[in-house]
Amino acid sequence: MPCAKKIDFALLREGIYNKPTNSYSLSTVHVGSVIAFMPEAWKKTLARFNPYPLISL
Repeated sequence: MPCAKKIDFALLREGIYNKPTNSYSLSTVHVGSVIAFMPEAWKKTLARFNPYPLISL
């Protein structure tokens, strides 16, 4: 499975849905609470794929 697809599935587990053809965009209809939630979800997701766990993301 390509890495982007793995990241998409991991983000989905965190509550973020990415359309396969719409790579990581943010809409103007997102409200502040959603925007505030996204960085933490991204950090959790990318930590799963970090080959160097001592390096913080």
